[in-house]
Amino acid sequence: MGSLYSFSCEKCDYYAEVSGGEDAGFEAATQTMVCDGCCALVDVLVGKRKGPEQDFDPIPPRCPNCRGDNVTPWESRLCPKCGSTMAEGSLTVLWD
Repeated sequence: MGSLYSFSCEKCDYYAEVSGGEDAGFEAATQTMVCDGCCALVDVLVGKRKGPEQDFDPIPPRCPNCRGDNVTPWESRLCPKCGSTMAEGSLTVLWD
């Protein structure tokens, strides 16, 4: 089961609801990435499962908003808008 958390930047008021890293449900694997085209945090589909007992088949990462492929894993916890450290808030959604 995947999870979404709220992340916010106190400096510029940017807000995102993302997993915060690698995540997976029953059918899909995602990873939180920074899209350079949108300047946004997005959860990107990086794998799909073909069957119930199989591993995830990799999918080339693309931004779900602009469909661009200029995305990089979000490991720094820095705001994509201003570069300040973002604060992690509470769990907001459980997804499957």
